Amino acid sequence: MVERLEQGLAERGRPLDGATVPLLGLACKADSSDVRETPAAAVSELLTAKGAQAWAADLHVPDHRRTALGFRLHGPVEASAEVLLAADAVVLLAEHAAFDYGLITRTASYVLDCRGRRHRVLPPRPTKSKQQAKK
Repeated sequence: MVERLEQGLAERGRPLDGATVPLLGLACKADSSDVRETPAAAVSELLTAKGAQAWAADLHVPDHRRTALGFRLHGPVEASAEVLLAADAVVLLAEHAAFDYGLITRTASYVLDCRGRRHRVLPPRPTKSKQQAKK
């Protein structure tokens, strides 16, 4: 995942070193505060080791659990438009209903979607009917 993020940023002319990367969702399950087996802490550690400014946004996970996982509390807990605009990349790690996926899709400059959520936000592209395809 970190390699995919690094490659995606490089394709946009931005190195991972120094990039601002909010991680959206810490929990393992949607709409949960269960962080027992979350990959988010390891992802954050890898990103930080490569020089990124990673922090977590998850309204379900209280501050004491975030700090126990090693997340700094300087970052916002919400994925607001201002936060998304300021980020170099956004990583979707958990599928929480509280996240505004339309806002994320419209506002963030680059989204690495680890849950396949964004494709369900955008309307499907029009397709040709079988009748039109035969013509």
